[in-house]
Amino acid sequence: MSFFEGIPWQFLECSHPLVLPLLVLEEGFSFCIDKISELHRDLKKVEKQSGFDRHSDLSDEEGNDKDFQHLIRRLGQSHSRFAISETALFHLRLSIDTLRRQLQIMDNTLPEPCKQTLSRSSMELKQRIEYMSSSIEHAIIYGNFRTRLQAQQGVVSSIFLFKLNAAYVLAD
Repeated sequence: MSFFEGIPWQFLECSHPLVLPLLVLEEGFSFCIDKISELHRDLKKVEKQSGFDRHSDLSDEEGNDKDFQHLIRRLGQSHSRFAISETALFHLRLSIDTLRRQLQIMDNTLPEPCKQTLSRSSMELKQRIEYMSSSIEHAIIYGNFRTRLQAQQGVVSSIFLFKLNAAYVLAD
């Protein structure tokens, strides 16, 4: 089912005016999670290619002839994807906080008959907002990408400098 096909059903289940913005944020979050999964796969490839992942045997000398330009490009792409994903998650967090405040304002300012009509929907929205907020926070820290990317940057830089130095020594 596509995102737009689900909107009428979602609105019938929870007929609150703020359900539509929440649905858009949920769809954006789903997109971010897909991108984070891609980043996770890419970073694992970088770690494997550099020889410094949690499954590497440090006595393995196989990696001496690897294409480090490709590795450096892949690492740069991973850094870029991480920055975009992290920014999107921070944006989602700000948006969900705004939605939470908007819901609170509506709950406090609506006339009593409207409050009663929307009370169940309002409670469901609050629960979905809290769940989404928690999910966003978990997605931000998932995979410890910042630390792993910094570590790989150091590893790749060290390998590159070692190879450059070895080539310089051989040239003398």
